Formats: sequence, structure tokens, C-alpha cells
Amino acid sequence: KLIVKGEDVIWTNAYLEGHESWKIPVKKFFIPYHVGVYGTTGSGKSWFTRYVLIPLYLKSGYKVLVLDWSGTDYAPYYQNSDNAEVIKITDIALDEESILSYFDDKTNGFGKNENVKDGFDAFIEGWVEKVKSAIEISKKEGKDPAEILYNQLKNKVNEVISSIRRDDWKNSAERASKRVFRRFKPQDLKPIMGTISIEEVIKKFENKNLIIIDMGGILAEAKLGFFLSFSRYLYSLMEIGKNLMISIIMDEAPQYAPWDPKGIQSEATEMIKNLAALGRKRMLNLTLIAQGIKGEIGINAAVRRNLNTHFFGRIHPLDAGGEGGASEWLSPYDITSDQLLQLKPGRFYFSGAMNVSPVPLLITYKIE
Repeated sequence: KLIVKGEDVIWTNAYLEGHESWKIPVKKFFIPYHVGVYGTTGSGKSWFTRYVLIPLYLKSGYKVLVLDWSGTDYAPYYQNSDNAEVIKITDIALDEESILSYFDDKTNGFGKNENVKDGFDAFIEGWVEKVKSAIEISKKEGKDPAEILYNQLKNKVNEVISSIRRDDWKNSAERASKRVFRRFKPQDLKPIMGTISIEEVIKKFENKNLIIIDMGGILAEAKLGFFLSFSRYLYSLMEIGKNLMISIIMDEAPQYAPWDPKGIQSEATEMIKNLAALGRKRMLNLTLIAQGIKGEIGINAAVRRNLNTHFFGRIHPLDAGGEGGASEWLSPYDITSDQLLQLKPGRFYFSGAMNVSPVPLLITYKIE
């Protein structure tokens, strides 16, 4: 209390290891400077997030949106909560740009043919209305709405190809289309047939402080498509000067921004960097949760540089040495790799901008 006298701090549910009455304060000002939570499977990351970080953000006046990658770490715990709402990712509509990115990934670049891409692009216009129409037709005819939408899409692509005048271009596009539709099936449309708009999701914050997006049960490309849609909307709000007071908690962060991103992951990585840069001014907190810090199990280095507060749990051996690992952050304070490799579950070293202490603190928490 003496150390933080005169500081604008929030007291967390965590306490100093071995001293249960010594609650841990954080500097509220640095919440939008972004947070990393690291630890191997079983180190207590999701419990720590649920019991310490989410209450901290709510107490600080932030609304919290959790992207539950597997749908098992957060969604089941908030199903019957009065202050939280769980939304299935498949119920949410993506923007047309994100849908095109999703199709690009699923079709291996539209069979490397611009005319096939034009067919997909033309069909995407008015996507949500087309989805709603397919659902209505399915109710009347007893057919699968994804099958109906798939056939409409295929017909549109064929229509675009048939309008090509040059025979060699048309033949090339027809061959590419056959390759695409051998690979791309009706079930690939199901994850992107939601009808709740991103605006409607954000509007739910008027009545709820906490929203969990259950992302389980669909392929990674569809999850990243949703993330891009959601991020573009938030970024547009910040660009016009709106202070968001929102925290986005991203479970399995390397799925969005891996060390070597490709395809739609490259777009997601770039978007996270942009959100982080503008979010510092517009009261947007990003909290990225990962099993590792660097390399194949870690977060992209360019994204990681935007995280100014860190919670290091029990580390993976790949993080024990070398540049960018946990030991590099903590060894100046005589915290060794051996100590980090053997941390008990639920123990985290707290370091960085939000920490009022000049040294990292070993903290833990109790599950009520």
C-alpha cells in the first residue's frame, strides 16, 4: 500500500506466493498496453484468466470479449451466468472481405484462376441475405441450406466462366473450377452461414459485461475469418475516434499469429499489430494466451513486441534458453530456467508495465 500510494491502481484477486493477505495491485493506465499469458498445458492459464484477469478488467470498467478457440476453456463456465453471454461462432455473420479470405484458403487460391475468383467474389455480394434465403428455402423444401447455397455458388461461378469470350481462357477457367469444386464441398459453407452481425454482437455489451465466443467445432480458417471481420469493425470504430473500453482475450494466440504466418494467418497477424498500435490510444486491451513465448509454440515476434505486461507460468523446455524466451526476460532478476520449468500450476511471474514493483512478482490465486 505504501508503494502504490498516489498511484491509480486496481487490486486483483491474486496474491504474493506465500502471503495470502498481500493482494497484488496493477497500474490501470497500462491495461491497454496489452498482456501476454504464457504456460504449458496444465500450468493454469485459463483458470488464471477466469479468476484473476477477467475480474480485473471488469473492475477497471472494461467490457470483456473472450475468443474461446476450442470452446472448452471458457464457454462452459459462463453458460448460466447473469452477466455473461455465450455466442456460437457459427451464428455470427462474417463481412464479405473475410468470407473471400476464407474461400481463398479453402480453395487453394481459387485454383489459381482469376475468373474463378471473380465468380466467388460476385456471389459473395449480399451474402447474409443469400444465407437467409437458403435457410427459408430449406424449411419449405426440406433440404440442407448449405447444399442449396453451394449449388447457387457453383452456378454463379459457371455463369461467370461461360461469359468469357476467349476459348483458351474459358477452358483454363473450367479446368480450375473443376479442381476447386472437387476440393470445396457444401459442408465447408456451414461455418460461415451465421446471420448475427458483428454490430449486434457489440451491442450486446449494453446489457452484458462479458461475451464469450464459442469457436469450437469448426476449422481454423473460419475462426480466423470471424476474427478478421470482428477486428475490422473494431478498428473502424477506433479510427473515427471512439474509445472502446474493451478487452479481447485470445486463447491459443499462436493460432492467430504464429511465428511464421501464412495465408489467412498473415492477415490476422497484421490485424493484431494494427489493433495493438491503435488500441493503446483507444482503450482496447489485447490479452494473448499461449503455451509458449517464441518459436513454433509461441507468438509472432512482431506481435509479441506490442505486449508490455507478462505473466509467465511453467514454461516449455523450448522456451528455456535463447533469445526471446522467458529466461531472457527473468534471468536479470536471478529467476532461472530451472525455476520456470518447475513452477507449480497456478503460479505466475508478473512482469512489465502493469506491475508496480521494480522486480517480477511470483503470484498465485485461490479458486473460490
